[in-house]
Amino acid sequence: MGTSNDLHSLLKVAREIRSDVPTKPAPPKAEYSVSSKVVPQELVIEARPYIQEIAKQINGSYEHGWFYACLVMMRRLMETLLIECFENEGCSSAITNPDGDYVGLSNIISKSESGHHISFSRHAPKKMKRIKRHADNSAHNRWYTASRTEVDELVSPFQILINELIEISELST
Repeated sequence: MGTSNDLHSLLKVAREIRSDVPTKPAPPKAEYSVSSKVVPQELVIEARPYIQEIAKQINGSYEHGWFYACLVMMRRLMETLLIECFENEGCSSAITNPDGDYVGLSNIISKSESGHHISFSRHAPKKMKRIKRHADNSAHNRWYTASRTEVDELVSPFQILINELIEISELST
C-alpha cells in the first residue's frame, strides 16, 4: 500500500501534466437554419423531433450552398416519411425483408406505386423517383455536380410530396 506522501506526489505530478497539456476549446455548437426555403417550417412544426431535425438540415445545407448534402437529406426525409406511412397504415411488413430490416428505397417506391398498401396521389411515385435519382447522383456519381438550380427545380414537387407523406403518416396533429 502507498503512503499519503506517495498519493500527494502522484497528485502533484498529475496537476503538472494537466497544466502542461494545451486545452482546445469545444467546437462551436451547430447552428441550424431557420429558413424555410426547401421544407417550410409549418409542414414539420408538429412532427416528431427527428423529422424537424432533418428539415433543419435540409434548409441549412441549402442556405449554405451545400447542394449535395441538401439533396441527400431530401432523400433521407422522403425515405423516412415513406416508412412512417407504411407503419401508420399497418403494412410495414410489405417493405421489410425476412430479417425484419427495411428494404431499399427503390423497393419502397415500387410498393408505393402498386397502390396495394397505401393510396398515394397519382403523381407521388413519379416525384419520389425524381428526387431519389437526383439524390443518388449527388451521393454516388463522382462526375455529377449538384447545383442550386437543380435543387430549386425540385423544391415545389418535394414540398407537395412531403406534405402528402406527413398527412398519410399522421405525423402532424
